[in-house]
Amino acid sequence: MLTKPEIACAIVEGLSSVRKDEDLQDFIVEVEGTEFKCHRLILSACSGYFRSLLRSGIKESQKQRTKLEGISMETFTAILETLYTGYLVINNISNDNVITISEVSSQLQHKSIIELCKKFLTNNTSLENWNIIYEAANTLGSDLILSHVRDFIKKHYEQIIKSDTFLCIREKDLLEIIKSQDLVVPTEDVVIDSILN
Repeated sequence: MLTKPEIACAIVEGLSSVRKDEDLQDFIVEVEGTEFKCHRLILSACSGYFRSLLRSGIKESQKQRTKLEGISMETFTAILETLYTGYLVINNISNDNVITISEVSSQLQHKSIIELCKKFLTNNTSLENWNIIYEAANTLGSDLILSHVRDFIKKHYEQIIKSDTFLCIREKDLLEIIKSQDLVVPTEDVVIDSILN
């Protein structure tokens, strides 16, 4: 007897093999001059944007092709790969690709990819990238990521105040952080000095 995870895995494996079968591809997405041959069913099942586009009857839907502006080929390739394989490949967070993937996924209304990006960001916060993730949380309007980064700042406050990136913390967030009982500092003087400086 198959369980739900086994069925889901079999479907994803099937999608991955069907992706390369040109006979079944019925829609083209052009990004930066590159044509991606896709399946209308997959696009519309995974993306609110494509579902609306393909149901609307506008010329892109009738011509069975569309052109996406303002999206890099690398980002769209990662998103398309995720749709067909179920795996989100994220290379280097310092290059902002996970944030870009999340922003584009939000634009294309790919909820599952957005959730994968949020999970990645919260699991990979460090002293080197917390400020990038903090800005992404604000850009994406993600309370989950923002709450996570605030907690990270509370735990590493003494180290963070020594860097220029400390200045990127918004006043509202800083007030919440320094008022918190969870703020880890040796003395209150550290907090007072950080604010005065």
